[in-house]
Amino acid sequence: MNEILDFRQSLIIPQRLQAVTNKTMKKIHLLLAPKLKTEEHSILKKISQAKTIIDCIEIVEFISIAQSNDELISVKTLINKLAILYKYGHLKNDHNERWYRVNVYGDAFDLLFLTSNVFETKRAECESMKIKTLKELKQLPGDQKNCRLDFILESNSNDRFFEQLFCEDKPKEKKSKSDIEKADFVRSSTLKYWSTLLPYQECLYFTESTSCHFNKLTLRVYGTKLIDGRLIHYVKKETSIPNNGSGSQLADYITTVRSLFNTTNITFREDSPDLNSQPSQSSESSLDSSVSKEWETKERKDRIMDKIQTSIRDLIKREDDEYIEACRKDLASFQE
Repeated sequence: MNEILDFRQSLIIPQRLQAVTNKTMKKIHLLLAPKLKTEEHSILKKISQAKTIIDCIEIVEFISIAQSNDELISVKTLINKLAILYKYGHLKNDHNERWYRVNVYGDAFDLLFLTSNVFETKRAECESMKIKTLKELKQLPGDQKNCRLDFILESNSNDRFFEQLFCEDKPKEKKSKSDIEKADFVRSSTLKYWSTLLPYQECLYFTESTSCHFNKLTLRVYGTKLIDGRLIHYVKKETSIPNNGSGSQLADYITTVRSLFNTTNITFREDSPDLNSQPSQSSESSLDSSVSKEWETKERKDRIMDKIQTSIRDLIKREDDEYIEACRKDLASFQE
């Protein structure tokens, strides 16, 4: 069983080392960086400086639902829907989970993922296919209960990876211990499932399992990675939907969800690296019989890992041409 390091526990890291910890987490890409395209970055920068929801509506007024880019359409749709909720003060009152799911989460979260034909969203007590598959592969006990989730984002392009992202909802601000434990299990199981598809366990270093948790209007993004045999749980980002139309907080929320969408979308690009790729055979495969099989296996593994790392570097370079990793000075409300 893997050792677990939980960075979400407030006492796990001494306060005096918190700055160093955050810097390290950012360096190894554990935190959710703001990843935006040029046009949406420009719009969200203006929204972050808006004083009222009326100002936000005026900023997105020029966006055409029929002709503008998908990322701008999703921002305008979200602003207009929230404006209705603000007008009648709905977000200042308490509601049940179904109300939030229909009137807030569906339009203010799910909708942003529907601007791509790569994804399919599922809502309301969906069962995780990864857990079922691991039971079939005997990687989990046969009596393991299936996990029901409130939201699942699936890929239409690669059935092997099933759910890429899932979400749990609660209508109260208080965190749900049972939801957190269930999500930890599903994320850890996701890494276990992906390990069955990869040629080497070291490939898991390049993977991350992510989940989201709504508690009323607060959104937390959690992540899990397997590093040096240890499962690491951490908070990638925390934000909230403002109940008063604050432009800065609204920009922070939209930036979080759009960055989550863009980061997830990259995973399913046709030019994204295949971690299960095998290098073509070369003349080096005709090894002298005196060379040990162990050396041949190691040499082949090194070539595969080099190819994967090269593919990831190339993908990052292509990302730099497509996305702006917005600085905090541009979107000052985007907090680490």
